[in-house]
Amino acid sequence: MKTRLKALEKKIGGNFYETSGSGDKKNRGLHFAVVVVKKSVLDNRIEANRAMQGFQPIFPGIPILLMAQNHQGRAEYYGRKDISHFLANVPLHAIPWKEYTVN
Repeated sequence: MKTRLKALEKKIGGNFYETSGSGDKKNRGLHFAVVVVKKSVLDNRIEANRAMQGFQPIFPGIPILLMAQNHQGRAEYYGRKDISHFLANVPLHAIPWKEYTVN
């Protein structure tokens, strides 16, 4: 399993981040993982779903969202719609990022 995740990490240039949302009643106390990927992964649903499945063992039991920056530098999200919509209104600098290293 480590080899598969390492290959996936190398392929998408993944830096692994986790954060939790608490901005409104719908997301209060909900923990989720946001994984930063290349825009090309976000644009390809097959690759995006594969990436989300690959990261599930790293963040077991919590929803995973993928994030990439578009050509204007704005964050775009792929994953659960309710969390994606919530995060779309949160500035990137306001998210408490934590970096993970995967072997």
